[in-house]
Amino acid sequence: MGLGKNNFTKVDLQSLGVRRISIGGSLARACFYLIRQAALEMLSRGTFNFAEAQLTHKELCDFFSLITNYWTHFYAAFTSNCTGLTKSNDE
Repeated sequence: MGLGKNNFTKVDLQSLGVRRISIGGSLARACFYLIRQAALEMLSRGTFNFAEAQLTHKELCDFFSLITNYWTHFYAAFTSNCTGLTKSNDE
């Protein structure tokens, strides 16, 4: 969805005929914004209030487990349809 503000939802875009939504580097830029805000807070105020919004250890583990399971299934489905892309040990 690129840079800047937009008010589109997934449903809005689908109703316009959009079939694939690309966010480009927007997610990474949003993360770097939070990192910058935390750094500015520590430098300018000497406080660490940003840490109040962090995920718990369990939430983080659950999140990475979900992602790992998704990509494991995606990769398995993808590679099962891609014969000839890997070198066999017999060659």
